[in-house]
Amino acid sequence: MSLKFGPGAYRFLLALLVLVHHTSSLGLGAGAVYVFFCLSGYWMHTVWEKKYAQADHGYRTFIVARLIRLLPLFWLANVIGYAADIYTGKFSVDAWWAQMHSLPKLLHFAFSHLFLMGYYWLDHMAIAPAWSLVVELQFYLLLPVMVVLMRWLGWGVLPLSVAVAFLLHGSPAFGTVFGYAFFFFLGMLASHLKWTPSARTAQASGLVTVLLVGVLIASPTTHSVLVGGAGQNHTYQAWNELGNALLAVVVLPLTIWSAELKGGQGDRMLGDMSYAVYLVHAPLVSLYNLWFGQLGLLDRLPYWAAMALVVLGVSWAAWKFVDKPVMAWRDRYLLART
Repeated sequence: MSLKFGPGAYRFLLALLVLVHHTSSLGLGAGAVYVFFCLSGYWMHTVWEKKYAQADHGYRTFIVARLIRLLPLFWLANVIGYAADIYTGKFSVDAWWAQMHSLPKLLHFAFSHLFLMGYYWLDHMAIAPAWSLVVELQFYLLLPVMVVLMRWLGWGVLPLSVAVAFLLHGSPAFGTVFGYAFFFFLGMLASHLKWTPSARTAQASGLVTVLLVGVLIASPTTHSVLVGGAGQNHTYQAWNELGNALLAVVVLPLTIWSAELKGGQGDRMLGDMSYAVYLVHAPLVSLYNLWFGQLGLLDRLPYWAAMALVVLGVSWAAWKFVDKPVMAWRDRYLLART
């Protein structure tokens, strides 16, 4: 099996960065998610223009295809997540049932777990990283409108989306696609303009990003922007999102360059597994924190390594026995309709 570096390995590294974010004080997880949004903007615009824009029932087929991609592993991760949360005491079935005293609440719970939309606004999320999937789904639903807006305003969509994000910051609406449209538009513009960064430019952007992370952490003035934890440090709370946004922009040439690489079978597996890692690590990290979170850093390392191996094993099994068969069925479905 070929393990040549490609777009799959890049996404896999981003998913591992989110895992590190949730098991340490290094706060780079938001930047990884922003890069995922850039990649999504790039790929979805490309596939929309090539396959769906002019097809009969193209929008409907596109949405169905994306739901098939998102939902099966989301359902599986929730099963694991609720089992872990019941074990750790984060979720009580009796307390939950007592809260389901109205039909709207019950419908909200059922609909958001079946179709993602509304999941972010639940009283309890078994899979906390799934907030970004809600944003992704909103992006898919609005993609044709965003394509028209991008063509109309060109580069102007970037300052517009930044202005909207600042206006919404601190409100519930910030957790929607409108709060993160800047990153989707970055990827969409790269696709629309057919921007192909050279390998040298891409590698330079990656090096600059690593150096920038190092400088931010090493400097006493900016150390807390990336290190400290959201619940422990005011500087982190105030500047971490903005610092991660800057890193996502700086690494954009590497991001777009990686999307056009030709990976082998192993790379495709890593790319598909990245989605499973992103979802299933959350409940496993919850168990890890319960059992070993009170230990010191050095004492925790062997257990962290074991937990990471378990995450990879469960993710591989989810890819092999759930995601891969579903994607094969989806490919046959799309072949008959596009």
